[in-house]
Parts: sequence; C-alpha cells; structure tokens
Amino acid sequence: MRVGVIGLGLGLTLVALPGALLVMSAVNDPSEVVVEETLTISGSPERVWAVVGDPAQRARWNTWVKEIEPIGDASAPDPGQRYRSTLELGGRGRLPVEHHVTEVTAGRALVWQVQFTTGAAVEDLIEGVHVAEVDAAASRVTYRLTYRAPTVLSRVANRVMLEPALRDLAQQSLSQLARVLGE
Repeated sequence: MRVGVIGLGLGLTLVALPGALLVMSAVNDPSEVVVEETLTISGSPERVWAVVGDPAQRARWNTWVKEIEPIGDASAPDPGQRYRSTLELGGRGRLPVEHHVTEVTAGRALVWQVQFTTGAAVEDLIEGVHVAEVDAAASRVTYRLTYRAPTVLSRVANRVMLEPALRDLAQQSLSQLARVLGE
C-alpha cells in the first residue's frame, strides 16, 4: 500500500511540477509584450501602402481581421477614426473589437489601438504596420503588436498560447500581403 501512495505522490508531483515552474517563471516575465515581424515584399512603398493604408482591404491581407467597417464617415484613415471589426486568432472563435486609428504617416505607417468589446486577458493592444522603401521595386513591411499582460495568469497564457499565436499571425499576415500584392 505504501508503494502505491508513494507512486501516486510521485505521479502527482511530476504532473504539477511543470505547471508550477511555468507559473513561477511567468512571475518574472515583463508585462509589456512586443511581437514584431518584418518581411521584404515585391512592390514599391506606394503600391504596398495602397493596400495596407486602406482599412477596407484589411481582411484581404491581415489574417486575423475577418470583417471591418467604419463607424461613421471614414473615407481615409485619420487619427480618431473608429472601425468595428471581427478578429479570429488561430480558429479559436471570433472576437468583436473596435479599431481606433491613433497614427497615420501617409505612405509609411498606420497604427491602431484595438479596443476589446468583451473581456480580454491583455490590455492596451496596439497594432501597427510600417512600410519602408528597399528600392524602387521592393518594400520592407513591419507588422508590430504591443500589449500588456498585467497579471501572472495572463503572462502564463501569453507565454503558452498568445504570443506564439500572435507571432504566427504577424508572419502569416505579411505572407498574405505579399500574395495580395502579387495578384
């Protein structure tokens, strides 16, 4: 009987230990998270900007934006304009959000604050796309997400699921942008 109890205790320890170590290490993770990916794409900055600078085209290239529509009159993105969006991250269901334009540098940068309409494990999510000229026929496009994971549990979720999923999202979105520009 004692062998069984010792074996059970050892088994539970082996199961619980990785989780405990993950939580302990997440305590020291920074609450500010930056996910950034860059890709050189065929196409002049003007051609790339015609796609990334047009909110109506976001669902064509940004793999987590499934729907987007302006709230009010929004012919071209300007700081303060808002868009109602539906996001989907890795097949985990759809999430309604609002995108608020915070910065536009014509032909070069478009930055949004993502406002969750329902609870989320992260705060202060900022999404930005930056376009730089490599040469007349190519552009370097940087997709950047910054956010806060304020609690230990949100940092655990960030380490295990969210940050890897957002990194994949950024890479897939840039690849999709290259495909859209190749059409």
